[in-house]
Amino acid sequence: MSEINFKLLYEEEKKKVDFLQKKIDSFDLQGKAKLYYSLNRNMSDLSDMLDGIDLTKVNMDDPKDKTMERLKMIWASVKPLVETISLIGASSGITGNEEKDTARKGSFLDSAL
Repeated sequence: MSEINFKLLYEEEKKKVDFLQKKIDSFDLQGKAKLYYSLNRNMSDLSDMLDGIDLTKVNMDDPKDKTMERLKMIWASVKPLVETISLIGASSGITGNEEKDTARKGSFLDSAL
């Protein structure tokens, strides 16, 4: 009977696991890129909305006018949004080319065949 080299089998299986993990990670990056660009569009929409508000015309005398309260909520949410976008962009290698960054990569099966 031939002797089984378990160490060699282990190393071969470990290489397979590493290869598959890299494949899984590449699919994860696509989702991060989509989220990055989606959040970026939301931030752009917030910016456009804020640009449309003239603070000199906000009615501060009317207690029912909630414009300032809403603005405070938006202003408070901007910093975490910017930090999140920056973190996602850095961790997923965003190039600035949305089409390239979010392009659907071929499936694992396509590349294996």
